[in-house]
Amino acid sequence: MNVSGLEQDRLIKAEWSGVVAGKFSATLMVFADETAAINKVTELFSSMNVEITHISATVDRDKKVKIAVTVELGGREELISVKNKLMQIKSVTDVVRG
Repeated sequence: MNVSGLEQDRLIKAEWSGVVAGKFSATLMVFADETAAINKVTELFSSMNVEITHISATVDRDKKVKIAVTVELGGREELISVKNKLMQIKSVTDVVRG
């Protein structure tokens, strides 16, 4: 936006700090081979002190599990850590952003 034609006394100087404080919501899709993964996933979030704001799980005829979970995270590093730890659960086959 070209601001040269605007009233200069109404403009406020602002700049990006580069640091974002607080939490953000992320939805993860967790795929697994057994229904016990539902319990293991929630236990993992609890042990990591990650707040779950929404969770739903479905199990198909072949006992394949799809868990959609929305969590509050502190940043990209925590997201990566959570995804890596979820993949360490034996029955989990994939974790992707939802």
